[in-house]
Amino acid sequence: MAENTKTFVVDSSVLMAVLMPDENKSLKVKKLLKIIVSKNKIIAPNLLIYEIGNGLKSAALSKRITFSQAGFLLNTFNQLSINLVSIDINSVFKTAIEHKMTFYDASYFYLAKLNKCKLLTLDHHLEEIVATER
Repeated sequence: MAENTKTFVVDSSVLMAVLMPDENKSLKVKKLLKIIVSKNKIIAPNLLIYEIGNGLKSAALSKRITFSQAGFLLNTFNQLSINLVSIDINSVFKTAIEHKMTFYDASYFYLAKLNKCKLLTLDHHLEEIVATER
């Protein structure tokens, strides 16, 4: 069956790169941002909220950004048109075991396979797994 070219699953590595001022200047990140803010349908598992929140908290604690900036970036994230969806945890668990990946990564990978769409990630290990599935 053909890949859905108007729907994308986005993971936290992409969104953190888009949000963080010291990462969002690269051409690759700018291209990913264009996909996210376009008329495409962007989906992610519900856990994305917690990964972004934790990433921004960690960036503030390490003084990469201020706590005020973290709050602003969290609000910016919240305004993006990302459809957060529930996932079948048993299927994700099976995917994680089969592909020897984290449960987090498996949730994004599973969602992309389920929706027959592309996974947007900057995680090289996850990119390699996705490439072997094509």
